[in-house]
Amino acid sequence: MAPTETGIADQSRAAAAAPTPERRPVVAAAALWASVLAPFAALAAAVPMAWGRGLCWADVAIAAGAYAITGLGVTSSAACTARRRSSG
Repeated sequence: MAPTETGIADQSRAAAAAPTPERRPVVAAAALWASVLAPFAALAAAVPMAWGRGLCWADVAIAAGAYAITGLGVTSSAACTARRRSSG
């Protein structure tokens, strides 16, 4: 333990900074995975049902383009913000 400015090791701060690893309850883990996977399962079920009845390749291309533009915008914005903070 490194001494502080007064030369005394700060044991209470070190004890508070070291979190104890805890296992997530099974119900919480199941809820987490369900909330992550359910939207993908819904999309996988909806696309074949909607194909030909309002969904076509043009819709897929528009959605993919909008997703790419949005993703690049968020990524470049975060990179610019990080660069500004590190340089200033």
